[in-house]
Order: sequence, then C-alpha cells, then structure tokens
Amino acid sequence: MPGNSTEVCGSWVLEHLFTGLIQADTENYEPIPGVAESWDTEDNETWTFELGEDWTFHNGEQVTAQSFVDTFNWVVDPENAQQSANFFELFVSYDEVIDGEADELEGVRAVDDYTLEIELTEPFSPLPDMLTYTAFYPMPEEAFEDIDAYEQAPIGNGRYQIDGEWEHDVQIAADRFEDYSRRGGWSPRPHRVAHLLGHRHRVHGRAVRKP
Repeated sequence: MPGNSTEVCGSWVLEHLFTGLIQADTENYEPIPGVAESWDTEDNETWTFELGEDWTFHNGEQVTAQSFVDTFNWVVDPENAQQSANFFELFVSYDEVIDGEADELEGVRAVDDYTLEIELTEPFSPLPDMLTYTAFYPMPEEAFEDIDAYEQAPIGNGRYQIDGEWEHDVQIAADRFEDYSRRGGWSPRPHRVAHLLGHRHRVHGRAVRKP
C-alpha cells in the first residue's frame, strides 16, 4: 500500500506501479512533473498543482485532483493505521484528524478536476521533494470499496501494472502499461518485471524482455 510502505524494497515495487504528483529525476534527484504538470506557491505555505488531464489508473478510471484528496484523507485516518501518515503532519488540520476532532484534512482541496491545492501550517519549501515519496501516490475509487483485496492486487497509474496478485514469499509480477507513454511519460524498455521475494522478504528486480 502506498501509505503503508516505509522500507526501500516495498517502495521499489510501488515506484513501478504508481506515479505521484511529482517525480524525482533519477540523475540529479530534482523534482520533475508527474501527474502534476506544474506547481506554484507565493509563500511556500499554500501550493497549487495543475494536473495533466490524460492520466488514468490501470482500470481506466481518470486520475483527478479528487483522487489525491480521497487518498490523502484515507492515509491519515487513524482507523486505517498507515505507517506513513506522519508525512502529512504539516498539512492544515492534520493534528485534528489524528486526534479524532476532524474527519478530513483542511489542507488538501480539489479546486476543480485538475487543480489541487495544498495548504500547510508553516512555510516548507521542500514540499515538491517530499511529494515524490510513496505515501503521496494516488489510489482509485475501487481501492476504498475493498481495501484488503486492493492490497493484494494494487491498481496504480504507473509505468507497470500488476499481473494477477501479490504471491506472498514468491514474487510480485508486473507488465508494462502501454498507455503510459501516450501521456508524455517515457515508456519503460522491459515488457515485464518480477520482484522476487526471498525468505527474508528481500525484493529483487528481474526484467523480462519479450521477443
């Protein structure tokens, strides 16, 4: 689960299956566009993100600003006990949600379908860098209908889509999502990747090329 992974191996898998608002350039680790084509702030406290309009999840559902609002609120809900919830601690009303005094974050809003606004309790210039973390990946509406089933076969919006379900202690296999390059993202060269799970749950990547 994007909001419940705090270790490198799990993040490696999620990075294949999801794309967040912002990505990290693999050469210099600078923030570059993901689902968000651009972002702006005047005070490092209130941020506006303009989303691309052609992003979809692997099930065909459109990725919108509301997708991020719903996901962020689900991650910080104490009832869901997500390990990465504390990454949202600078979002307005985070403390109130954690303490059970509010149901949703005031600090994340869908201005319209493709405009997302994030409001923080204090200026924080590294926000774009932080948003590259797996905790901020979006989940589709289908995820919230049966979260246990979703955890076994996550539906993302990334370069690869899971093939079948997570085979515990064996592997997590994923095939290239062919529609990814159509929205301006680079198309990964391997057609298939398999993350092999060892006895100690160490993950190893294996790229498989089709003839």
